[in-house]
Amino acid sequence: MCNPGNEEIIALFPQIARIGNPDWTEKICEAWRTVLRQSSWNSLAECCFYPPVPGVTLVHHINAVTNACIALAGTLMKDEGIDINMDVLIASAILHDLDKPLMFEEKDGKPGFSEFYEKYQHGFYGAMVAKELGFPDSVVTNIITHTAASAKLPSNFEGYILVYVDLIDMDWHRLGSGISVNLSKFK
Repeated sequence: MCNPGNEEIIALFPQIARIGNPDWTEKICEAWRTVLRQSSWNSLAECCFYPPVPGVTLVHHINAVTNACIALAGTLMKDEGIDINMDVLIASAILHDLDKPLMFEEKDGKPGFSEFYEKYQHGFYGAMVAKELGFPDSVVTNIITHTAASAKLPSNFEGYILVYVDLIDMDWHRLGSGISVNLSKFK
């Protein structure tokens, strides 16, 4: 059972330090512990991003998405004058793939899809964990709507930033692995 302390989680996701609400830092760490205690992974650092994309960890993907969200938000605030809640954006980015340690598992020494993956829409369980821990609806809805599998669109601008950035990072890794990209669904 994987049960990392706050220090380990904060070290893996350093952008947590940019969140102004210290209560949210604790809740982010507890959200990851909640999911990891239920998973088959030995550590958060080992969790895979997506089984058909070998060699990319979940932590790498989340950090890439979080960093790109912060960069894009900075540009939009400066150049377009858009008001962006950075706490909502960063928390949403760090938690957007909260359910992936349950969706994927090691099979014959390689990452594979779990029974959880077959039963539940990506984003749903992570959103429910966040809601149970007291995150506002702005974060909860961003977690559930960040995926193309969602029947709903984001309810705030921070959610749209997350959707686009996550899609870019996912498609970048899919292209590198010779897998069709999600963007192709928008033809």
